[in-house]
Amino acid sequence: RAQDGGLAGTQANYLYLNRTFKWNEELEQKIAALTPDIIVAAMRKHIDPTKFTAVKAGDFAGKPAVK
Repeated sequence: RAQDGGLAGTQANYLYLNRTFKWNEELEQKIAALTPDIIVAAMRKHIDPTKFTAVKAGDFAGKPAVK
């Protein structure tokens, strides 16, 4: 919100989405209220680790493997 262009873009998007900066403030308050326990519980509820795939790509020649 410190850049005029970004602020104008956000305002345009919010007008399209019928949102206000009050909506944004309330979202930020909800995020700030999250605790690690709440986040872990949500992850356990919504993420199945057996269906998760991690991919590492790039040129790793000569670099030690990360475990």
